Amino acid sequence: QELCKYFKMLVVAMPIAGQVFAWSSYLILTKLLGMEAALNTKFAFIHEHELGYVFLAVWLVGYTRAVIVTNANAARAPARVDRPDQHVYKVMAASGPLKDAPYVMMAGTGPQGRFNRAQRGVINTDEALPLLVPAVVLT
Repeated sequence: QELCKYFKMLVVAMPIAGQVFAWSSYLILTKLLGMEAALNTKFAFIHEHELGYVFLAVWLVGYTRAVIVTNANAARAPARVDRPDQHVYKVMAASGPLKDAPYVMMAGTGPQGRFNRAQRGVINTDEALPLLVPAVVLT
């Protein structure tokens, strides 16, 4: 249920809002602020140098990250993890009341494990983005 809510927001609400803001910004800049010539020059440069794929590539990387974040946010509620907490940890002991030296590890099963895996996916993606975006643009 949480996943559906977030995906509706990501796939329906955000693209519609993005188009509304993009077109209204364009109309304000061109019609009210007289920047039509400047914007046309920029669009001509993008078209002349075939840079559309750069914008598409960066947009796709951003959208992919949004899907990964959506997955983590949907797993947050069933795991009972409120913000700003980023992971769920569990005390691991061989036996007895915490034995002598318990280990504290990330939970790996149940809703908490699902959330931890989703959250690690977000963090791993964020760590890789500085190298990924230039590689996507340049290849």
